[in-house]
Amino acid sequence: MNYFVKNLFSFFVVLCLFLPIKVLADYKIILVDKSGLPYSLSPSKYSNSPSKYSNSESKYSNSPSKYSNSSSKYSNGSSGKNRLLADNNRYVGYYVFTDDGIINFFNSDGKRIAFNPNLDETQSLFHSTKSKWCGTFGSFGSERVIGLVASCYYRFVE
Repeated sequence: MNYFVKNLFSFFVVLCLFLPIKVLADYKIILVDKSGLPYSLSPSKYSNSPSKYSNSESKYSNSPSKYSNSSSKYSNGSSGKNRLLADNNRYVGYYVFTDDGIINFFNSDGKRIAFNPNLDETQSLFHSTKSKWCGTFGSFGSERVIGLVASCYYRFVE
């Protein structure tokens, strides 16, 4: 009996160590209508606007041509970490952080779809090449989500 309890406890500890990492790493993507978002999350707020230079892909640090933002960089490959999931927990892509704080979002084919230039300034995501607002980080119930407008959402799920 003692052996069984010891193994059960070990299993529980390992489970507790690894489950939160997975839960914290994954985001579910959902479709949103930007007109229905509160002002603090909408592109109408200047800090969330693609017209703000620091949110633009024309700023070199945000550019897809910068090596640290490209799928050519090995660590930007699909490693199974930081997964993006759609309905029914279907894998549709992943995200990676750069050394300078940019978060790049890639579809499952490794194509950069969107980016976040700086979480301290905005929770918005911007289209990788079109100076458009793509969506925002948020929560839906107890689930961490990224709400995306149709033009970005379908670039992940198609």
